[in-house]
Amino acid sequence: MVNNYEKVEVAKLKVSDFQVWSEMDAGTYEQFEADINEHGQHNPIIVDEEYVVLDGHHRLRALKKLNIQFAIVNVQFDLSEDEKLEIAYRANSARRNITQAERKAQAFKLRKDHKLPYRKIAEHVGVGKSTIERWLNETSDSKPDKKKAPSKGEEKLAQAQDENLALRKEIQTLKEQKRIQERTIERLEMDLLSARLFAGGSDNGLRVFAQFVGEREEASATEIRRSLRKAQGKAHPDNPDSTWLSQRYNASRELFEQLYKEVS
Repeated sequence: MVNNYEKVEVAKLKVSDFQVWSEMDAGTYEQFEADINEHGQHNPIIVDEEYVVLDGHHRLRALKKLNIQFAIVNVQFDLSEDEKLEIAYRANSARRNITQAERKAQAFKLRKDHKLPYRKIAEHVGVGKSTIERWLNETSDSKPDKKKAPSKGEEKLAQAQDENLALRKEIQTLKEQKRIQERTIERLEMDLLSARLFAGGSDNGLRVFAQFVGEREEASATEIRRSLRKAQGKAHPDNPDSTWLSQRYNASRELFEQLYKEVS
């Protein structure tokens, strides 16, 4: 899944038939909403190109209730209906505390309504393929395969497969959360830098850059730009002893030009 993050108005998001798992219980939802109110939205809401929600219905519900105007979304393009359904099931099957009974019920629904093979059903509901076979073979309504009942060894293997699959999904979720946290840290660092440069309602940035290149505090943008170029030339990357210094001046000059491109 390719991530395409956007910040959009909550009012643009649409709800369709992709809320496949049951609602959170009242106590869990209250804690979930309180966390968003205090810390903000942790995970993006997954939507298609029409902003139909595929995963994140509880996040959307909380944002609306808290009168938060904007949401972070992960837009997925050109998905088939089966791919959308897969996201709706799999995104929550590892994250939510879903009971075995509910997973089993959804397995029957996927087999009956969508005619999915056992492997796909297993991926959607977050259990092993052998577990799906055992569940669906318990009743004739599912058109069971003619197989003998699983042995104890097979049941242990199925349990181990379920645990392994759940662990892999949990790891993937943690990796995604880490990426989101890293982006949040980057944004906060830029906000902090901006606050320092423009503290007290005045522009302190030129003074900061002047000190960085050894100019007097009252130096103009043109003088600072000239000093940055000179310093960058002295720390040319062809000199093996000045690589770090050159990178530092490169980054400083890029930031300076972003902030003071039109200033002389």
